[in-house]
Amino acid sequence: MLTPAFDLSQDPDFLTIAIRVPYARVSEFDVYFEGSDFKFYAKPYFLRNFYHSPAQRNSWPAF
Repeated sequence: MLTPAFDLSQDPDFLTIAIRVPYARVSEFDVYFEGSDFKFYAKPYFLRNFYHSPAQRNSWPAF
């Protein structure tokens, strides 16, 4: 598995994770984000980040 290139940015309202996966199909990926654990998988890429403080869920839109 490959670790994709990614950037993290944060402002008072959002935590943004930009992931670059040039050889993955957009229709075939999984994202998991719960508390302080973030996982992204798109064959052949895998990214897992653990944050020391859990994300605050205020008024996130339902996807």
